[in-house]
Amino acid sequence: MNSFSDRFRKWFEYESSSNQKVIEMMDSVPSEKRNDFQFEKAMSLMTHIFIARQRWLHRIGKYPAADGGSDIRVTTIPELLQLKSMTETSWSEYLLNIGDQELGRVIEYRRVDGTQRVNTLEDILTHLCYHGMYHRGQIVLLVNSLGGNVEDTDYIYWVGQDEF
Repeated sequence: MNSFSDRFRKWFEYESSSNQKVIEMMDSVPSEKRNDFQFEKAMSLMTHIFIARQRWLHRIGKYPAADGGSDIRVTTIPELLQLKSMTETSWSEYLLNIGDQELGRVIEYRRVDGTQRVNTLEDILTHLCYHGMYHRGQIVLLVNSLGGNVEDTDYIYWVGQDEF
């Protein structure tokens, strides 16, 4: 049986793979539709996923504050891929070294709205898994409406049968 920290590492691998697939779907949107509000919304949502991950890594003390925070605007697929690489590399390095005992660590942080919060690292990592899924689902709907090619990013298809 895998440890809980191993599961978070595996779920992060799935998220990284899904992020790549969704960016490829976005890249399939016809060029004449790339100035459409829906495409801009998809770009904004994908950027938000990465900026949120940077912000959380900063809150747990493992990443410098994101320059520009929520105001970062990525407008091209190459810029999005660069942001993905930078963010996911930092997360991979961090997750490589956590163990189950670390998951209970209490993190105190200030939300974007200024309120003070406290959560365990396990709560934060769980939130990030679902946060990304939620927004990737929104992006896929936008890409589909713009005539882009979409494909399934469900976890069960990613993990396949080799786990049994």
